[in-house]
Amino acid sequence: MKVHPGAILDPSRVKDSINGIEEIYQNKGYLDAKVNFRTVLEPDNTAVAVFDVKEGPKVQITSIEFTGNHAFSDARLRSVMDTTTHIPILSWITTAGSLDRKKLQDDV
Repeated sequence: MKVHPGAILDPSRVKDSINGIEEIYQNKGYLDAKVNFRTVLEPDNTAVAVFDVKEGPKVQITSIEFTGNHAFSDARLRSVMDTTTHIPILSWITTAGSLDRKKLQDDV
């Protein structure tokens, strides 16, 4: 976070903080996450910085399909991927099936 207690309010740092928070959420599968910033003015010429987060729904991968593969089966290709599909019981315990853009990019 670029904004911290005791610092002078800097709009560019606020923007960087908003982008950083949204990126963290998006990397964990919350593609619609939005962050808004507001200040609450205090009587002693200070302000409280408030980041309002709306997560939105978590994106789950329900299937992975391959087209044009002849040398290797779908199962073989899936076995070398870090990205997996959503399995309700397993996904509750782990992050299986949650869209992780970094993992997906590595898999591609």
